[in-house]
Amino acid sequence: MKIQKIKLGEKIHFKWMDREHGGQSLGWAYFDVCQVWKNGKLKKIYIYPRQQRSEVFYSYDLPEDYKAVQFDISSYNCETEASVKSNNYCKEHKGITSSMIVPKGAEYFSLSLHFGNSLCMDYHRERSEKNDLFS
Repeated sequence: MKIQKIKLGEKIHFKWMDREHGGQSLGWAYFDVCQVWKNGKLKKIYIYPRQQRSEVFYSYDLPEDYKAVQFDISSYNCETEASVKSNNYCKEHKGITSSMIVPKGAEYFSLSLHFGNSLCMDYHRERSEKNDLFS
């Protein structure tokens, strides 16, 4: 796998469901997110696609002067909410890894800084007349 550094607001597209493809179905997508903390502050995250046909994983370094004390997930225009299915310890990064099930209908995620103290992984589905849940 190759590592790709991502920027705030960058759209990382994926398929939320991998149905039959060449005789193999991977099912519902999720991401493992390794959180690297130092002195009570979130410093970096690594994002690993799971049950997806991807040869890339992602990393994001928080700005040195940003004091993130929490990591959040949210969903916009999706049919379900993102959820954490498990947490475990990552020996490689010496931190917590959260396995997150992507929301039904999600098309991409992006990262944002919120409230001066948190990093948020936002899952999105593009709004259109055809798939707007709120019309």
